[in-house]
Amino acid sequence: PSACRPANQQATIHPAPGSAGHRHYTVVLSAAPGTSPCLLSGSPSDLVFSLNGSPRASEVAVPYGDQTRAVEFGPGEPVQFDVQVRSSAGPARANELEFSLHGPGGDVPGGFLARGPIGVDAGIQVGPVTER
Repeated sequence: PSACRPANQQATIHPAPGSAGHRHYTVVLSAAPGTSPCLLSGSPSDLVFSLNGSPRASEVAVPYGDQTRAVEFGPGEPVQFDVQVRSSAGPARANELEFSLHGPGGDVPGGFLARGPIGVDAGIQVGPVTER
């Protein structure tokens, strides 16, 4: 089975050091043991934030960075991507992030889910998948 099947991976959200005007979060994907490596590229898309299953309103996330570089994802080869949210006085709290992944040949089938604390507000940007 492929590491790129949603059932064969686990994703977690971790707060990361912020930058001028933005909060940063790192989403880390780990593949299940015994799965076959696959290639991922570009920024995740179709981001949907929710709090305990209740969707939070958000704008479409804007991708940034190199969208063409492919990275291998498999057991012992976790990958990550960055989510930047414009700093504000009161972001909406969320603890789930649904997203779609892409490979060099197109979309990876299925929806992916990451869990962990994240603040949601206007001005969301998402970076490309990179090695961890």
